[in-house]
Order: sequence, then structure tokens, then C-alpha cells
Amino acid sequence: MNSLFNLRRFAMLFKKHTLENFRYYIMYLVVLFGIMSLFFLFTSMSFNGRHISIPVETQFSMFTGLFLLGGTIFTSTVFSDLAGKKRAIFSLTLPVTYTERFLIGWVYSAIVYPVMFAACFYFVDWLFLFVINQWPGANFVNVFSAEKKFYLVFVIYAALQAISLWGAVFFDKYQFIKTAFVFFVFVFVLNLFNKGLLSLLIRTKGSTGLPFSDLSLENFNYGRVALDAHVHNIYLVSVVASITILFWLAALLRVKEKEV
Repeated sequence: MNSLFNLRRFAMLFKKHTLENFRYYIMYLVVLFGIMSLFFLFTSMSFNGRHISIPVETQFSMFTGLFLLGGTIFTSTVFSDLAGKKRAIFSLTLPVTYTERFLIGWVYSAIVYPVMFAACFYFVDWLFLFVINQWPGANFVNVFSAEKKFYLVFVIYAALQAISLWGAVFFDKYQFIKTAFVFFVFVFVLNLFNKGLLSLLIRTKGSTGLPFSDLSLENFNYGRVALDAHVHNIYLVSVVASITILFWLAALLRVKEKEV
């Protein structure tokens, strides 16, 4: 290849991928619609007895759970054409670069899925809030709300998407299960390391929530050591951004490795 990326070549590959997987993506969207409808049905039934609409916070909880779980499952399938020798050989013989091949999976999982999920979610939300139930005072949840920091769900999704994208290209079978297993083992080991480091640094009893975050000390009195809220937010975003970029790069290099 003369270059790492060519827009015309990428557009042709995107079209090919879309046509080949169109039925699967439609089925996935229909299943997603059905699951959302069931969640909204049971939730609205619990609030109908009190003659109130589904609260914004409850709507956001449903959005978050379904968005993150559905997104990681979906992302785990975007490189299915590279799984198995027969399918991988056919896919890898296409005259495209590893960058373009990686970007197909990235675009579908990082852009197409969130857009389609949000559209489906708000359609179901509208049906249950304003068509089926019609309770007064009903409001849509604003998932981009800066006031309630609902937008942070997209920051979390970016990290989980990057990890799932890496797992999708690293494992040949059961990508979602294997990636989830590795993720939870890593979190468990990191938590043990954090506690071990904590016991070396301080002699009094202490505990922490997230690894390398604020610290609670318990002696005769209770005390809490924490960064300034603004600095803490910058720290968390920096950690998540670093994890996201590292796993994106790892996935990209893995795609390149498969071409060798």
C-alpha cells in the first residue's frame, strides 16, 4: 500500500462491511429495541401505581446499563471476519491497509453504535412517556447533561469500547467472555496491588474506593485524604483517556500483526 489511509479505499471497505453485515446489525437493533421495551414496560408498571412518570434518574440508569453492556457485546463482534483461519485469510487478502481495516471496527463501535443506540433509546422512551402512559410532568433524560454529569457515561464507554475492541481482535473465539474475564482479573489484581502499596505507605488502618484515588484513614478518629475535586476529575479523565488510547493502539497493532 502506498499509504496508511486512503479515503476512497476506506469508503469501499466500509460499504462492503456494511452490506455483508447489514442483516446482523438490523437483528441486533431489533433485539436491542425489544430489550429496551421490556425494561421500560416493567419500570413504567412500577411507577404507574404511584401515578407518576419514570423519573429522569431511572431513565438514565437504564440508558447506562444497556448502553455499556450492549456496546461491549457489539464491539466484541466487529472483527469477526478476522476470527478463524478461513475467514481471516479471505479478509486479509483484500487490498486495504491495517489502518483502514482497524478503522472499520472503530467507526462502527465508537460512532455508529452510540448513535443508533441513542436513537433507539429515545424512541422507546418517547413511546412509554408520551404515547402509552401520558403521565403529566414526563421529561426526557438528557444524557449530555453537564449539570448532572450524565455525559461521563460516554467517557466510561470509550474505555470499555477500547478494551472490547482489543479483545475482539486479540481472541479468535468467545471474545466477549474472554475479554470480560481478563478485565475482571486485571481489576482484582490491581486492587490487591493498591491495598498492598497502601499498607506499605501507612501504618494505620485505611481504605480506598478506586485504585490510586482518595484515601480514608481510620485510627481513633476518621479522616479522609483526597485531591481537590477539580484536580481529581482531571486525574480520573486522564487515567481513562490513557487506558482508552493504549488499548486502541494495542488493537491497531494486533490487526497489523495479523497481516504478517
